[in-house]
Amino acid sequence: MQPNGEAQRADFAAREESPDAGKKAKPSGKPAPTRKKKRFRFWFRISLPFLCAIALFAGMAIGYVRLGHAPASDIWKWQTWKHAFDLIFAS
Repeated sequence: MQPNGEAQRADFAAREESPDAGKKAKPSGKPAPTRKKKRFRFWFRISLPFLCAIALFAGMAIGYVRLGHAPASDIWKWQTWKHAFDLIFAS
């Protein structure tokens, strides 16, 4: 059944009144993330820098004790880390 001219004009007028009435929503192809996924992403982004810092510190401490054959108690001293920093960034 074909719409008559009056129905077509009414449909056109309705589309003109609302700017996005004529536009169809494009499906993105992916479902919206759930609340659980959003919460995980938030905590992952917050904790990632801390985990990296812990891994860096642990790696340097293991290297200092294992490779450097130094006592483990020295890794808590500020002078040890200052000396390592000076060795790495010396000109």
